[in-house]
Formats: sequence, structure tokens, C-alpha cells
Amino acid sequence: MKTKGRAIRILVLVFVLLFSLKPLQAKTYPWKIVHPVFDSLAALLDTAANPDQEEQEAILKQLETISLSQNNAVLNIRYRFWNAYLNGDNWNTTQNENAKNNYLIETLSYIDSMNYDYDYARILFLILNSPNNSSDYLSQYQQLNQLIPIFQKYDDILHMGHCYRYLGILFGDLAQFDQAIGYFNKADECYSQISNKEALATNATNRAVLLYYMGERDSSVQLFKRLLQDTLLRQRPRTMISLYINLSLATVSEQQRRVYEDSAFMLIERYPDAADPEYRCALLVNIANRYHTSGNIDSAILFYKRALENAEEEHLKNVLMPTLMGLSSCYAQQEDYKNAYENMVRFYNLQEEVRGSSTVGEINRKENSLAINEYQNQLAIQAQKMSLQRRMTALITVSITLLAIILLVILLYLRQKKKLAETSLQNKELQTQQLQQEVDYQNRELSSNMLILSENRSFLQQVLAQLEKMRSKGDLSNPSEAELRKMITSHIQSEDEWDSFKIHFEKVHPGFFNTLKEKHPNLTTNDLKLCAYIRIGLNIKQIAQMTAVLPATIKTNRYLLKKKLQIDEDMSIDDYIASLGQ
Repeated sequence: MKTKGRAIRILVLVFVLLFSLKPLQAKTYPWKIVHPVFDSLAALLDTAANPDQEEQEAILKQLETISLSQNNAVLNIRYRFWNAYLNGDNWNTTQNENAKNNYLIETLSYIDSMNYDYDYARILFLILNSPNNSSDYLSQYQQLNQLIPIFQKYDDILHMGHCYRYLGILFGDLAQFDQAIGYFNKADECYSQISNKEALATNATNRAVLLYYMGERDSSVQLFKRLLQDTLLRQRPRTMISLYINLSLATVSEQQRRVYEDSAFMLIERYPDAADPEYRCALLVNIANRYHTSGNIDSAILFYKRALENAEEEHLKNVLMPTLMGLSSCYAQQEDYKNAYENMVRFYNLQEEVRGSSTVGEINRKENSLAINEYQNQLAIQAQKMSLQRRMTALITVSITLLAIILLVILLYLRQKKKLAETSLQNKELQTQQLQQEVDYQNRELSSNMLILSENRSFLQQVLAQLEKMRSKGDLSNPSEAELRKMITSHIQSEDEWDSFKIHFEKVHPGFFNTLKEKHPNLTTNDLKLCAYIRIGLNIKQIAQMTAVLPATIKTNRYLLKKKLQIDEDMSIDDYIASLGQ
């Protein structure tokens, strides 16, 4: 009836939980969401304030139901994780711990670690957290360092702190105390960042144990005493048992040691599943030793037997040895030599075994310590190489960038220079064109003026000829005819026409005549005139018209002029004369 009522309460709790689920946020739930209801329930288990045992059972049952109904590999892996995580106390024997490890290792093999790296990290962390984890120190060191960046990626500061704390414990076991303290400090930074007092207290306990093994007994005792006053820790029997036992080992005062041992024993009796098996056995041996020393042999034998039973069950050889020695001594005092001899024989047999194991363990620790140091050196060398490579890459990048900038500046400069040169050339060409157009215009104007003058002269000659005919016929009086003939003749034979042309010509073609005379001093005035007419572009007919001669004469004169100028056969006189004016 009681079981049925409990099942009903769990069922009701499941419905309450399902209807009270809240949307998940990546910051508070780093797992990749696969099934909203499943992940919302799992989030309740993953919070800092975990539900009580009934709630855990209800949630775990619901997770199992969902994973089976969905036939989803990821959900099945997560259910297996939570099953191992929540039922840790039910695996609390060596045999069960081995089964739990195998269970988790099998689960780990199913994970797609690329797409579900956080799942992989949590399961591997749980394996490393197992007391019977068979990994050597080097493997643990490598795996913990592998997990830290994954937890950092998902902003899981709590598990980052746990990794640092376990690394501190690992280096404490290897007696590398400076590194151990460094990792405990990093763990404290993580726990302080999320204000997790319980984790801070646990880390302080590890630090106090480390101080004890470092020989700083007083500092260790003071830290343990401060932790005993922590109200949060006083609500956790497992932690309090650990504190009392550690204080009993660290304290010098016999009276205080007895108080701490009795306090730990009372808690163990009240919460038998809360104590670590090795701590529980060690405490029983210490109490037995106390009774043995005080002469209470019967009580001593009773506690030795309890310690022996627990040590044999948990295969704790280090506890078995003082237990067997104590029992042998107690039986000898009671004159029970048979039991005394049997326990002594077991002690010596075990001593040889433990001595060999201790030697092997010590050698193993030293080898692992050297291996870790070598691994750290390799990591440091690799980090230096990577740093150097990054620097070289940065230097090469900067150099290439600077070179590219310099080349770009040079190209821009050359482009601008070319552009300026092209612009200058265009301007020069434009100026040349404008100048040539001006010269051509003035040449045309000179030619036009000369042609007009030539036409006027021709007209006047015609008028003069007509007057001559009229005079011969007697149509004009002699005084009028003579005066008119004089006026016309003066205009036809005037030298001002050439002088005026020469002035205008030299304005358009400065230095033309001087250059021509320098190169060809044997040229006559008529030759110079002919050169000038050719320079302004007059053809043979136009020149003949202007000079009142036949075109054939001008053609002959051009030929003779070419000979005088000594011009090559393949070059025209027009091109040669044009080149003199440039």
C-alpha cells in the first residue's frame, strides 16, 4: 500500500513538472535541444538546486519513457547519462563502479562528438569523476584539458571549475604542489564567478588536504575549522564527515582528535551511505587504535572487525594492513595466539603485496609526473611554435600589405603621371592644333588677300587696256586719259603690296626668311617670294595669277627652286618648305 501511494505521488509530480516547464535558454541549458519536453525535464536535473530524490526518480522515469517512445539515439544517450549521474550512490561499490564505468564508456562510444560535443564532454567528465577510473595520470590530464575549452565554449563555468579542481587534485597526488595550488586558484575564480558557495567550500577542502600533505599542518587545520562553520556545508553530511576525519588526521591535540573522530562517527552512524568507504574505514581504525591504546581491548577488537569487514568489501589494502596489525596485537594481549598469529600472517603477506604495489604505484606516479611534464613542455614548445608562426604570418601579412600599399601608391603615381602626361600631351596637341588652325587661318587670309590684290591688279590692267583702246579711238581727252592712266599704273606697279604681304607673313611665320637665307644664302628675292607663296599653300595657278605669269613659268620656277634648295627626289618642295616653318 505504501509503495502504491508513493507511485501515485510520483505520477502526480510528473504531471506537475510537465505543466510547469519553461522555455529553454542556451545560456542556462547548454545541451543542444533535441526534444523540448525531454530537454526541459533534463534542465531541472541540471540546475544548481537539484530536486529531491522523489522528483529525480519521477523525472528520470519520464526521460526514459520519452527516449523509448521517440527511438532517438541522442535522447537514449542522454537518458543513460542521467541514469548514471543520478544513481551514483547505487553504484557505490568497486564492482558496481566498474560496471558504471563500462556503462558510461559504452554510452560515450555512441556519441557524435562533432555535433554533440557538450554531451561528449559531460559523459567523459562523469567517467573521470569515477573513483575507479582506470585512466593514468597523463590520460586524465589530457582529457581534463580537452574538456575545459568545450565547457568554456558553452559558458559552463561550473564544470570548467570542476576540471581545474580535479587537475589540482591530480597534481597534488603527484606531489607537484605549486601546480596543484595554481589549478585550485583557477577553480576558485570559476566558482566565485558564478557565486557557487558549495563548490568553493569543496575546493577549500581539497586545498586544506593539500596544505596538510605539503607539511603546512597549522594552515590546514585552520582552513578545516573555518569550513566547519559554513552553514551550507553543515547541511551536507558527506562533506561534514570528510571535514571531521581530515581534522582528526591533521590536529595535534589528542583531545581534539577524539572530538572530531566521535563527531564523524556519529554522522556515519546516522547517514551510513554518506561517507566515502575509505574515510569510513580509516575512521573505524583510528577509533579502534584509540581504544587499543587506552586498554579497552574488547571495544578495539569490535571496531577493528568493523574496519576489516568494510576494507575487505571495498578492497582497501592500505586500511587492511593497520587493521590486521591492530587485531593481531589485541588478540595477543588477550592470549588468543591463534587469531593473533593468523592476523599477523595475513598482515605480512599483505605487506609484501602492498609494498610491491606501493613501489609500483610510486614508480607509476613518478613516470606519470615526468610524462605530464614532458607533455606540458611539448605543449609549450608547440604553443611557442604556433605563436612564432602567428607572428611570422602576421609579419608576412603586414609586409605583403605594406608592399601592396607601396605598389598601389606607385601604380597610382604612375597612373596619375601618365594621366598628367596625356593631359599635357593633349593640351600640347590642342595648342598645336589651335596654333595650326590659326596659322592655316592666317595663311588662308594672306592667300585670300593676295588673290584679291591679284584680281584687282588684273582688273586694273584690263581697265588700262580699255583706256588704251578708247584713247586710240579718240574717245578720251588727252589730259583726262593721262591722269587716269597714271593713277592706274601707280597701283599696278606699287612695291607696297609685297612689303605689306611680307610683314603679315612674318607675323604668321616668324623667322621663316632668316632660316631660309641661313640654309640657302644664294636665293634671290623672287625665290624668297615663291617660297613664301608655297608656304601659305598657294597652288601653281594661284601663284601665276598673283605674279602675272603663265602657270608653266611657275612650274619651271618651282623645279629650279627645288634644285637650288637641294631637296631629295622623294621629298616634295611643299613639305620641305613647310618643315622650315615648324
